[in-house]
Amino acid sequence: MVSLQHMKISKAEDEIVLEPFTNQSQILDQKVRVILKLIDGFDFWLRIPKNKLKIIKDAHKIMDTSVVMLDDLDSKPIWSNTTNCSGYRNDGFAATLNAANFTRCIAVNKSFELDHPEAIGICIEQVLESYRGQGMEYDWKENVKCPTEDEYRRMCIRKTGSFYYNSVRLMQLFSDDKSNFVKITEILAQFFRIYEDYIDLTQNSSEYCKNFSLGKFNFAVVHAINKYPEDVQLMNLIKQKSADKTIHKYMMSLLEQFGSLEYTKETLIILRNEAEEEMKKFEYNPFIIELLDDALSKFNIV
Repeated sequence: MVSLQHMKISKAEDEIVLEPFTNQSQILDQKVRVILKLIDGFDFWLRIPKNKLKIIKDAHKIMDTSVVMLDDLDSKPIWSNTTNCSGYRNDGFAATLNAANFTRCIAVNKSFELDHPEAIGICIEQVLESYRGQGMEYDWKENVKCPTEDEYRRMCIRKTGSFYYNSVRLMQLFSDDKSNFVKITEILAQFFRIYEDYIDLTQNSSEYCKNFSLGKFNFAVVHAINKYPEDVQLMNLIKQKSADKTIHKYMMSLLEQFGSLEYTKETLIILRNEAEEEMKKFEYNPFIIELLDDALSKFNIV
């Protein structure tokens, strides 16, 4: 009988399995740096040992990248296109799916390095919550059903916020500060997810994949469909799940017409202000507000 001990994977095999993740990590480097700065912002309050902070940041980076990999896999029309939107697409669908799930397991496993009895339970709980949020989003796309704005916000909190809260809860294991950061993490999760939606809509680079035109419901589309349910144009375009530039341009014109892009910007400003108000419960933290303001200023959302 071959034991599990004899089936240990070699370092060279690990590198092969992780190659799609490695390639995607390089593409997402700028985005990940912003999220890691957010964790540093929480450390302004929690002040945990640097070695513990590094482990938590490393795990968060892995988890965040694995989510993006799974999201991009869901952009099926792009995979059938000979033009690559991301550098890792040549790795193949199955290899990337395997790497995305494999790396999320690695991130959970890193909790053992924290050497705390509660760490693994926290990680498993929050990863499951993230999968629940991701599953909601996939369900809307596959069944072409538009969520309400409240449902969409809840998805943001579960899918994105679960990783934020995971990092905060792990940090609090090594901090004297046991403040309740649930609400602020929920606000930040909504802010950064809706902000990414706005980037998806307005990004001009031909290298960028516009997921909203591939059948996904983003914040602006959800607003437009719920505000004008009698107008079926957007729903019909979403059903096509096309990355065609002409369709993208037409969808943008509809979102402008319905006021949904402006509503998205207004929502981001409101969330930024809600975050500042919530943080008044704690010691003044300039780092998180600076991150939010920097995000808004880059796309002239003021």
